[in-house]
Amino acid sequence: MHTVDLNKVSSYSSEDPAYPASNLLKSSGSHKWKCAKPGEPKAIVCFQLKSPVKIVQIDVGNEGSALVEVLVSRDADPTDTWQLSSLMSPADAKKGSDLNRVRSFQSDQLHKPACNEKWDKIRVVCSQPFSKSLQYGLSFIKFVSADEAATSGGTVHTKVGDFAIRDDDQDEIDDQKNGVGDDKKKPAAGKNGSEDSITRPGGFVLV
Repeated sequence: MHTVDLNKVSSYSSEDPAYPASNLLKSSGSHKWKCAKPGEPKAIVCFQLKSPVKIVQIDVGNEGSALVEVLVSRDADPTDTWQLSSLMSPADAKKGSDLNRVRSFQSDQLHKPACNEKWDKIRVVCSQPFSKSLQYGLSFIKFVSADEAATSGGTVHTKVGDFAIRDDDQDEIDDQKNGVGDDKKKPAAGKNGSEDSITRPGGFVLV
């Protein structure tokens, strides 16, 4: 398996100049991306790949985000499913603790229809509805493919580990998924004032 080469950041909702979205393109270590200011309803970053690949694993390093969506698309035949994953509990968000949790999603945890297709556009949507004082984003995000084409050539040598499927505060998170609270607000605009051109994206189930 190989780490997918994220060719470029095609758009983003906002960024802190000290922690730009382009940091996520760096191949090793923790290179943070943060939204411009605390309290933003959503933080969105979109990647363009060199060519379509099958994604079989996603590793996420958090930076204060409570929820994350990973949406995938290509020029034709997109699917319609997406799901949210919790990276922080409401209690931790309110206390400002456990900001940098790492989760690894293996192929058996990913939505099978999306996992069996090839994609060349990725949109990552983060949100933090539980705290208005956190400036949030990601420390890193890595996509792993079984395809050798369109990858960085670096073999994945380590497994991030086994992680809990659900947080203890899932009831509150489910409220957010059902539209209760600030998470229901309209997503932030893209870098040029409009959302990225990915439409009707497929999604990986990260739970």
